[in-house]
Amino acid sequence: PVVEKSESGVFFHKKVNGVWRWVKNGNEKTDNKYVGEIRNGIPNGQGTHTTPKGNKYEGEWKDGKKDGKGTWINSKGNKYEGEWKDGIFNGQGTFTWSNGNKYVGGWKGGLYNGQGTETFSNGNKLVGVFENGNPWNIIKYDKNGNIIEKIEDGVKQ
Repeated sequence: PVVEKSESGVFFHKKVNGVWRWVKNGNEKTDNKYVGEIRNGIPNGQGTHTTPKGNKYEGEWKDGKKDGKGTWINSKGNKYEGEWKDGIFNGQGTFTWSNGNKYVGGWKGGLYNGQGTETFSNGNKLVGVFENGNPWNIIKYDKNGNIIEKIEDGVKQ
């Protein structure tokens, strides 16, 4: 039988001979740092990951990757709160840009996918279905709620 060793601790994520690895020793000034639950020598469970450039993820991990629910904020002030799979946005989530633009809805493979609403800082909105990061069946509204554009099957009408 396989015995899982579960613990809490600190790990660093860095390139070793050109390959990204989780290691016990690192430098916070140059390496990504993980603090949280560890199982079988890699992040599994709840944890926080920070980079030297100021990016931060707090949330769930599975087999060394962001997986489950979590919040990511980058050094520019952009923020994603939602579901992750294999290290990328996947499921339901909200992405807020530092300029005030915001997307709330479905994600797949890191791209807008499914039902969603993108709101722009000028008040305009895209509402409907996105496919592979692109507006697919969408109605675009101005800040007063007037329809200003329609997109059907990816084509502007």
